[in-house]
Amino acid sequence: FFNGAKIHYNDVQRGMALDNDKIAAKLIAGYNRLLLKVSQGSGGFGFCCRIVDADGKDFDDLQVVLANPGFR
Repeated sequence: FFNGAKIHYNDVQRGMALDNDKIAAKLIAGYNRLLLKVSQGSGGFGFCCRIVDADGKDFDDLQVVLANPGFR
């Protein structure tokens, strides 16, 4: 979910790897809320997320704020 709207769903069993899925989303000025769900079939679990512009470049002024900073 991105800013309250479901933007992607892919229920597959696979390991974590960069860029398995690429999803377009429009950032708005101020805070943007991203909610990710990871399920586990067997073995370990994890996720990675990159936020880049349409050309795949990093934003110079993007800041990430964790909702639960104790969870890593």
